Amino acid sequence: MNVPTTCTLVLSNSAVSLPATNPGGNSPLANAISSTNNGNIQGYLWISGSNWIGDNSAINFFVSNTIYSNSANNNGAGYLSNSVSLAFGNTAMLLPSLSTNTIYLGVNIPVAQTPNSYTQNIFFQTVC
Repeated sequence: MNVPTTCTLVLSNSAVSLPATNPGGNSPLANAISSTNNGNIQGYLWISGSNWIGDNSAINFFVSNTIYSNSANNNGAGYLSNSVSLAFGNTAMLLPSLSTNTIYLGVNIPVAQTPNSYTQNIFFQTVC
C-alpha cells in the first residue's frame, strides 16, 4: 500500500494593508497572515516578494524593506534580519500537518522615501 505524503498551504487572506508609515520609520509587525497546512506531513513556510512600486513606477524601494516574524511585535526595527528577498527563503516557521500558524509582516521605509501609495507582491510556499 502506498500512502501519499504531502503538505499543502492555505493562506487566510490575499491582501494585507499596512498602516501609513513616515520615511525613516517602520510599521509594527502586527499585520497577520495565517497559514494552514492541510497535508499529512509537516512543512516549513517559505517567503519571497517583489520590490515596492509606487503610483509613479519611477518611485519605488526594495523588497528587503519588508520584514517578517513568527510573533507579533510593536516595533519592527528589531527584526531587520528577517527581511524578504526576491528569491524564496525559509522563514523557519514550522507548519505541522493539519495545523495553522501565523506570520506577521511589517515594512521599514527608507529615510529619503517620497510619500506615496506603494504596493508589493508577497509569495508563500511550503517545503515538505
